[in-house]
Amino acid sequence: MHERPQTLQRSHACLQLGERERAAYQKADSDLDYIRYRLEYEIKTNYPDSAGRKNPVTL
Repeated sequence: MHERPQTLQRSHACLQLGERERAAYQKADSDLDYIRYRLEYEIKTNYPDSAGRKNPVTL
């Protein structure tokens, strides 16, 4: 997957949390990565003619 610029900011915030909060935060971050992947996949699958255009759902 592609690294998002926000990941570094979120990682810094994660360092200030306890273990339970850190685990919940990491799961949420992973969930966001998966959602992004699925959105990109759905767009590429359902709208293949827009492959050369800029993705309107870029997060």
